[in-house]
Amino acid sequence: MRWFSFEAFTVFIGVLFILFGISLILKAFWNIDLPLFRIGLALFLIYLGFGLIFQPPWKWGPQERVIRDGSERSWIFSSGAVSLEEGASTFNAIFSSLEADFSSLKGEEKRVIECNAIFGSVVVTLPRDVPVRLEGHAVFGSVQFPDRKSVSFGSLSSEAQSAVVIVANAVFGSVEFKVK
Repeated sequence: MRWFSFEAFTVFIGVLFILFGISLILKAFWNIDLPLFRIGLALFLIYLGFGLIFQPPWKWGPQERVIRDGSERSWIFSSGAVSLEEGASTFNAIFSSLEADFSSLKGEEKRVIECNAIFGSVVVTLPRDVPVRLEGHAVFGSVQFPDRKSVSFGSLSSEAQSAVVIVANAVFGSVEFKVK
C-alpha cells in the first residue's frame, strides 16, 4: 500500500474516526477532555510528512520499484533479479535484496560493473570459466568472495587479472559472490 493511495487515505480516516469515538467515550464516562481537532490536525500533518518523505509528489501514481537512470539500476524497499542483458553497469540495492546473474559475462570484453548494497543484500552469480577481478569495499557490512574470503570493514581485491572488473560496495549491507 503506497502512502498516497485511496486505500492508505481510507485507513487513515478510519483511524481518525476510531480516535474520535474513543475520545467521546472518555469524555462521557470519565470526564476526560481531549483536544480532538488539534490531535487530528497533528496526525494529518504527520501523515502528509511521511508521505512526502517516502513517496514524493512527482512519483505519485503507478510506478515501478526499480529506478532506471542510464546505465544504473536501483531497487529501493523491494527485491529483484537482474542480468547483464539489461545493459546496466551499476546496480544498487537500498533497503532491498537483489539477485544478479552475471553468468553471461564474456572474458574478452573490457567492462567495469559496480554492485552496491546499502542496508540491503546483493547475491552475484559469476561464470566459472571467465576470469573476473573482484574488488570489495565494506563499511559495517560484508563482501564475500567465491573463495570464502570476506571483508567487513575495509577493502579486499582478488588476485585475478582480467578485463572484467566487478566492484562491490557494502554499507550496512552484504554482497556475496557465487560461481555457477
